[in-house]
Amino acid sequence: MRLGIVKLENIRFRLSLRSPFTIFVIVEQKETTHKTFGAILRLTGMLGSVHGFGILSSLVRNKLTAVLLGPAGMGLISLYNTALKLVSDISNLGIPTSSVKCMAEVDTGRQKEIVRLTRSLTLFTAVAGMLLMCLCAPLLSRAYFGEEGQSGAFVALSVVVLLSIFSAGEIAVLKGTGFVRAIAHQGVIASVGAVLIVLPFYYYRGVEGIVPALITLQFFVAVVVSCFSMRKFPYRIGIPDKAHYHRARAMVRVGLAFLLTGAVSSAFEFSVRSYMMNFGSLADVGFYNSGYFIVTTYAAVFFAGLDSDFYPQLSSVKGNAGTSALVNARIIVTLQLLSPMLLLFMAAMPLIIPLVYSERFLPAVGYSQLVVLSVLFRGVTLPLEYIALARGRGFVYFLTEGCYSVLTLVGVVVGYYFYGLNGAGWGMAVASAFSLLADCLIVRHYFGYVLTFEIVRLLAECLLLHVSVLAAMWLLPAGWSVGVTVALVAAGLWRLWLFVRNRTDLLKRKKQKKDE
Repeated sequence: MRLGIVKLENIRFRLSLRSPFTIFVIVEQKETTHKTFGAILRLTGMLGSVHGFGILSSLVRNKLTAVLLGPAGMGLISLYNTALKLVSDISNLGIPTSSVKCMAEVDTGRQKEIVRLTRSLTLFTAVAGMLLMCLCAPLLSRAYFGEEGQSGAFVALSVVVLLSIFSAGEIAVLKGTGFVRAIAHQGVIASVGAVLIVLPFYYYRGVEGIVPALITLQFFVAVVVSCFSMRKFPYRIGIPDKAHYHRARAMVRVGLAFLLTGAVSSAFEFSVRSYMMNFGSLADVGFYNSGYFIVTTYAAVFFAGLDSDFYPQLSSVKGNAGTSALVNARIIVTLQLLSPMLLLFMAAMPLIIPLVYSERFLPAVGYSQLVVLSVLFRGVTLPLEYIALARGRGFVYFLTEGCYSVLTLVGVVVGYYFYGLNGAGWGMAVASAFSLLADCLIVRHYFGYVLTFEIVRLLAECLLLHVSVLAAMWLLPAGWSVGVTVALVAAGLWRLWLFVRNRTDLLKRKKQKKDE
C-alpha cells in the first residue's frame, strides 16, 4: 500500500489504496456539513415516526382482531397474507424497487416518461399476478386446507394481489420523484384506515368477514396512495417503444435480482426454523420467532428512511466521491441514532418480552439481547448494500445479501447446536460481523468504496457499550447490574445529544423558529 495525502485534524499523512483487501481508511474529503447531518436526522425521524405509528396501529389491530376472531381467525388471516405476499412478490418482478433508481437518476423533465413506463409495467404485472392467483387457487386451497373447497376465497383475494402491486408501483413513483412527505402522509392515513376498516367486518361477520375485509382494506390503500401520486403525476400508461425497451429490460433485470434475494432470505428463515424443529423443540422455535420479530420490528423504525429517502438520493448521485460522502453520512447518523436506542432496548428487554408476549417467553430474553448486536452491524451493512441497487448492479446486491443469509444460517445453526438458543444469538451476531467484512470487500472491489476511520471508530465504541451492558446484566450482582446498566445507557444517550448539538443544525433551526 503506497502513501498519498490525507488529513486527520491538523496532521497530514500519505496514503493510497492499492490493495484490494483494504476495507477502511482515513480519507480526506470535504467535511460533512451540519446541514447534511441535520437533514438526514430529520428525514429519518419523520419516516421512522410514521413507521413506528404503523407498527403501533398494527399492534392495536392485531390485538382487537385476536379478541374478535380468536386464534383460529388469526391463523386464517396469517395463511391468507402469506399466500398473498408469495404471489405478489413473484408477480411484481421487483419493478417497484428497481424503478425507483430509474426515476431518481434522470432530470425532472424526463421523469414523466419513466413514471409512465413504471406504471405500464406495474399494471401488466398486477394483472398477471391476479391471473396467477386465480390459477393457483385450487393448489393453495389444497396445500392449506387439504381440499379445494376454499378455492373461491383465493380467487376473490386475487383482487388484493392486483391492488397491492398497483399500490407498490404508485409508492415507487413517490419515492423515485422525491416526494418523501407524501409517503409519510399516506402511511399515516393508511395505518389509521386499516384499524377502522377491518374491525367492523370482524365484529359483524366474524371469520367470514376476513376476505371482504382484506379486499376493502387494500382498495382503500390503493385509493389513498393514488390520491398522492396522481396529484403529482396524472395517470398515463403506454406500450414501451424502442427508446424505452432497454430501460424496461434493465428494470426487470435489477428487479429479478431483488426477487431472488428475497427468495434466498425466505429459504434462510425456513431452514433455521426447520433445523430447530428437528434438533430442538417447538418451544425454541417460538422463542426464536418472538425474539427476532420484536428486535427487527423495532429496528425497522430506524431503517425506514433507507428505502424511501436514501435509496432515491443515492441513485441520483454521480461518481464515487459523491456516493462515498452520502453513504458515510448515512452510516454515521444511523449509528449515532440507533446505538443509544438499542442500548435502552437491550436493558429493558426483561420487561419488554413479558409485556408484549407473556412471562412464558422469558427464556427468549438473552437471545433477543444478542440479536441487538447483529442489528448494530446491520446499521452499517444495509447502506453499503444499497450502493449496488443504486448503481443497477443486481448481481452485486444479490451477492451481498446472499453472503449475509448464508453466514447467518451457518452462525445460527452452529451456535444453536453447541449452546442452544443463546448460542443462536451469538452465532447471529458473529455472522453479522463477518457479513460486514464481506460487504466491505465486495463494495471495495466493485465500487471503490472504503469505510472511513471515523465509522470504524464509532462502530467500535458502540459495540463496546453494548457488550458492556450485556456483561453488566449477565455477570454483576443485581444491585450493581442495574446501576452500571443505567450509567452505560445514559452514556449512550449523552453521546447522541452531543452529536445533535455539535454536528447537526437541528438546535440552530429550532432557535431560529423560536425567534421568528
